[in-house]
Amino acid sequence: MSNTVNNYTETDLGNISLNPRGEYDDSAAYEYLDTVSYQGGSYFCQAELETTITGIAPDSGHNSEHWQMIAAPGDMTPEYTAAYNDVINKAAQVEISRAAVELAQQEIEADQTDVQQLHSDTVQMAQQAENSKNSAANSAQSAEQSRKTVSESEQNVNEQIAGFGSRVSEAVEQSKEEINTTKQQAIDTITNQQNTSVNTVKTEGEKIITRVGNDAKTVADDRATVEEAAQTVLNNAQEVAQNTQTVASNTENAAASAESAKTSADNAAQSAKSVEDASKQIEQNKKDVASLKDGLSNKITKFYASNQGGTHITDSDNGKIQDMMIYGKLSQDGTPSPENPVEIKSVVNPTVKVINEDGLKVQSVTLNNITLNAIPVNSGGNVTIGEQQYVSDYVDVEKGKLYRKVKRLNLKDVKDVNASHGLHSNGNGYLAFSVNDASKEHRPISNRYKSSMWTDKSGYVYIPSNNSIIFVDDRFTDRQTAIKLVQDTYVIYVLTSQTEEELSLEQIKSLKSLSTYYPTTNISVNSEQLDGYTVFNYPISMTNGWNYVKQQLNDNRDYIYDMDLQSAEAYVNSEYAVALTELEV
Repeated sequence: MSNTVNNYTETDLGNISLNPRGEYDDSAAYEYLDTVSYQGGSYFCQAELETTITGIAPDSGHNSEHWQMIAAPGDMTPEYTAAYNDVINKAAQVEISRAAVELAQQEIEADQTDVQQLHSDTVQMAQQAENSKNSAANSAQSAEQSRKTVSESEQNVNEQIAGFGSRVSEAVEQSKEEINTTKQQAIDTITNQQNTSVNTVKTEGEKIITRVGNDAKTVADDRATVEEAAQTVLNNAQEVAQNTQTVASNTENAAASAESAKTSADNAAQSAKSVEDASKQIEQNKKDVASLKDGLSNKITKFYASNQGGTHITDSDNGKIQDMMIYGKLSQDGTPSPENPVEIKSVVNPTVKVINEDGLKVQSVTLNNITLNAIPVNSGGNVTIGEQQYVSDYVDVEKGKLYRKVKRLNLKDVKDVNASHGLHSNGNGYLAFSVNDASKEHRPISNRYKSSMWTDKSGYVYIPSNNSIIFVDDRFTDRQTAIKLVQDTYVIYVLTSQTEEELSLEQIKSLKSLSTYYPTTNISVNSEQLDGYTVFNYPISMTNGWNYVKQQLNDNRDYIYDMDLQSAEAYVNSEYAVALTELEV
């Protein structure tokens, strides 16, 4: 019996499906269909069959001679995800086929029969591998289409940014117009306040003149009484004549009638003297009324000085504080970050105290449930404290109102529907909150994020428009994660227009009753966090007032404190802004 020897050739087909190799290694050898991750993208090797490549890295975001891009750097599109899943499924099917090939090879080694049939099966499996390769190529084409879509999106963003400069210019012009309008409103307000002060003085003067006029009327009434007395004298004289006639006819009553006539004559003389005295008093009253009018309109009775944030006043007189304004401030000791927040301090529940020189007399008013916030700015502030300008909330005591120019927003209080998530082109996530009152001209301040104008850097907050505030953080991978991370975050920003709130009647009454002391007054605005800042006008003595005028004029001559207005106007050079007509009645 002859022995049959079956000869066969073992063939290494190499990779017949995508073979994941992990992150690209510059020292590793790669063959056809080896897949790697590189700089956020995925690629498979296109080396010739039965050859390998080493040290040739993929071209990030592009196809190259040795590498085919499967997924572009960035998020996967839905189309690519579907294509990728299809490749995975087909790869799994090919893996099953590959297992079948290995089983067939084992059977050949055991039985050494039917080589031709095994060869036929192998050819069939190779065809399936070719089909899988074509499917993978189609997936790569889908990935390329996704990359083109991303490029188009970037181009749209660039076009929007290109128009941003023109919108900024328009906003700048609008801001200039608003500044000019605000300036004119301030001038009108000052003019109205001056007119109000003059009218108040005029009204009080007219009241006193009316009282003097009433006194003059009383004198006139007295004069009428005197005239009645004179008429009585005349009647008495007529009675004397009648009595004289009676004497002529009645001799026995002559003595009595003569005595009666003498009495009537004395009464007439006394009444005449009363008339003369009353006339003199009337003339004197006229002179007094004229003198009082001159005194009311011409005499300077009180000087006022302006205090700009001072706490120790050494030239004050006893009198009411006027035109008081109370401002907020802000302090943040350090640079915040998402991981290391830094508290922002403001003026919280301020207390205004006015104390005399020895500290025995104290006036105190606390504004409960009121916080005065502020933001430091380089220009456009409504108050300057030291050398720093602020856009600040403030209390106007004369108007009895609290004006808010900035706002504090706690992100945990914002509804989720008002928050949207996105990604910058550099991969950093951002969370945008919808508002309708944020001024993009000034940077916001946060306890966890550094302030900035537009930026895509992580750890910053900025205002791109009046309708949104944006926080940038590389941890913001999705919307829910971002919202969870900012629960303890708050931000303070400038409002596009100020709002106003009414103070309580008790607060207004208490603040308007504050008075300074002679000769020294200490005043402070303390709070639970930062001290506030106040400006106001306060009365000073006539001596200090005229000494100030003399100092301005470099005049060392003697003078009289109650100088009238005409003399004062001739005395004081008009270039000095001294309040000479402020009158306390």
